[in-house]
Amino acid sequence: MKPIHLATIFSTLMLGSQACKCLVDGRVNAGATKRCCVSLNGAFVNGNDCNAHSISEKLSNFSKCCNHVGLFSDCKFPREAESEGQGEAEESHVDGGFVA
Repeated sequence: MKPIHLATIFSTLMLGSQACKCLVDGRVNAGATKRCCVSLNGAFVNGNDCNAHSISEKLSNFSKCCNHVGLFSDCKFPREAESEGQGEAEESHVDGGFVA
């Protein structure tokens, strides 16, 4: 098998295993995670995760849902560049309810 095929398979497996959670003080709030996941038609798995691939176009909405109940999301999501002249999206990470 060619290295490019292995890289593709590996990245696909990793994407499928990434999950989003609503957190407070470093702990998962499974109830809020499930509510936010289901509200976005996502796949709630393992009793405390929302499969990131299942909500890939809605990661920022998942974060907002967590924030709405005083929690924060551990998901990384793309957002539009805020500075004028930057045409590319940049990756953001939500920490403590604030975008870093």
